[in-house]
Amino acid sequence: MTACGPMRPVAFTSSRGWFFVVNIDIPGPNDNAELANLDIQLPLVSSDEVSGPSEIEPYLLDYLKREGFPPDKGILSFVKIARIEDVTYWIWRFESDGESCYATATQDADGSTGVGCSTDYWNLTADQYIFGDYHGCF
Repeated sequence: MTACGPMRPVAFTSSRGWFFVVNIDIPGPNDNAELANLDIQLPLVSSDEVSGPSEIEPYLLDYLKREGFPPDKGILSFVKIARIEDVTYWIWRFESDGESCYATATQDADGSTGVGCSTDYWNLTADQYIFGDYHGCF
């Protein structure tokens, strides 16, 4: 298991639909097993507010091929756009060599961007994966 990174502030939606922005440091999960047991529902971001997934996918596919995660049959399944604090996440699910994987693209408030991917060994939801990525679990 990978230990998760330092504490960071978090924005989230409760299971009752209440939106919270927690302005104090909330620790991320201690490990990926704990992450897999968290009930997380992140607020959605409209593609009217940010770039749509189709604008990002060509660059993401190129990245996945370079990193050795080519999607089986070239298929990425877009899941959602969500935000934690000032970081916007686009997340896709896909299979690579028959294994379930996630890929993300991110953009911070200052405009800096990033991409990442990982095999989903823990059977995480997309929100759990984003939360784990935000807290440096992978």
